[in-house]
Amino acid sequence: AFADDLVLLADSAKDANRLLSEASQFFADRGLELNVAKCCALSTGVVPSKKKCSARLRSYSRLNGAHIRQVAIGDVFKYLGNHFAFDGVSDISLEELNSQINNLMKAPLNSQINNLMKAPLKPWQKFKILRQTSDTIGWIHCLQSPSVSNKVLREADRKIKRAVKSILHLPVTIADSSIYASQRDGGLGVFCFSRKIPVILRSRWESLQEMADPALGAVLLQSERCMDRVSRLIKEDWRSDSEIKNSFRRSLENSWCGGGIHQVGIIKLASKYLLHPPAFWTGRDYVSTIQLRLNALPSRGLPSNPPDQRMCRTGCGRSESLSHILQRCGFVQGHRISRHNHVARKIRRLAESKGWEVREEPTIRTNEQVFKPDLLLIRDNELIVCDVSINWEGPSHFPHTIRINLISMPLQVLSNGCNNDFPRQTVRFLPFILGARGSWCGDNRSLVDALELTQRNIEDLILTCLTGSLIIYKSFMKSVWRRTVAGD
Repeated sequence: AFADDLVLLADSAKDANRLLSEASQFFADRGLELNVAKCCALSTGVVPSKKKCSARLRSYSRLNGAHIRQVAIGDVFKYLGNHFAFDGVSDISLEELNSQINNLMKAPLNSQINNLMKAPLKPWQKFKILRQTSDTIGWIHCLQSPSVSNKVLREADRKIKRAVKSILHLPVTIADSSIYASQRDGGLGVFCFSRKIPVILRSRWESLQEMADPALGAVLLQSERCMDRVSRLIKEDWRSDSEIKNSFRRSLENSWCGGGIHQVGIIKLASKYLLHPPAFWTGRDYVSTIQLRLNALPSRGLPSNPPDQRMCRTGCGRSESLSHILQRCGFVQGHRISRHNHVARKIRRLAESKGWEVREEPTIRTNEQVFKPDLLLIRDNELIVCDVSINWEGPSHFPHTIRINLISMPLQVLSNGCNNDFPRQTVRFLPFILGARGSWCGDNRSLVDALELTQRNIEDLILTCLTGSLIIYKSFMKSVWRRTVAGD
């Protein structure tokens, strides 16, 4: 038999120990025993200057030589089915908080995600709602409890990550950093609960420690055990929000779906379509563009395929990677030229609307050789030689590409040829470089300023390049499928 729900009240610690000794002897005479592990003691005192009660943290009660747990500020104990704290009846106990959070994550989050997946919405609308659900509608606030466990946080990440992959049709082997890295670093910018929540909790606790308040100090003293457990959830190189961001960026760059995509961060417009796509895009266009951004469009060159099955189906002897399809495969060379020309002609129309005289692929002859730059722009006494280039976002940055272009086109020789055809003109060489996955080169700023291009014009050029890359990919897949069917 067990004795339960017994309360002893006394005016002093001495009287409390006397009552406890008598109660223990009373039950021992009847074959019963008090369980020290389930007992607790609440000691209060009066602060004369503030006329308020305060909890005493020192334990004054002993039972069979063992100290009884002292109830401090923030602690609770159970009596007759109710939970009590230092200041009275408590609505919730810390012991039950974890279970409630687990139930919260298993029921409402599951139901919200299931309802979202079934809703007749476009993929970009579902993705935007999912980001708002995890970022702004209470989930971050709900999980900011010192008693939250790593299991709960990882479960929340798993559910949201699975929903993102389902909405955007991403392969299961794609790197997690592509989902959690910020949009500026080339990712999707989804909130990572298991990494950021412990950092937020510790940051708030450290901010409270800096406040010189005795009452607050007593609360923090009792919270050290919880914060120690939270600190153990934080990895060595994930101790601040900036470290988490840099870690995801490095992980994305080192993965097969990154490799230079961080260059989209040079300008915000390169990532605007993630949450605000053009009105004329279909759901398939949006999904394909996201897959293009993350290097996740289906092809034989994906790392999940066996090495002996990654060769290009056109017989060119190279791995059928997305970069090979968009930039090197001769099977779609015509579409690649069309993408380049489409961007160049759009720049031409924008320049002509600003009063420039534009010549497309003019012939400039010198004593050594003949040059054919993409665009020649003339206005007043200024002449701009523009060479349009669309490159793959690889480990090398765009300035490296610019140096290669300048070496292949000797500036002094070309300048002499321009002066022969256009005397008394100030000649400038301004490249225009875009990434095949929608990134922007910072050196385009000189041409943008010269042509007075607006943000809308820049966004239009980026979307034109992305559309051209998707046309190349779709044409390649359609052609190799026809060849496969014809061969069978």
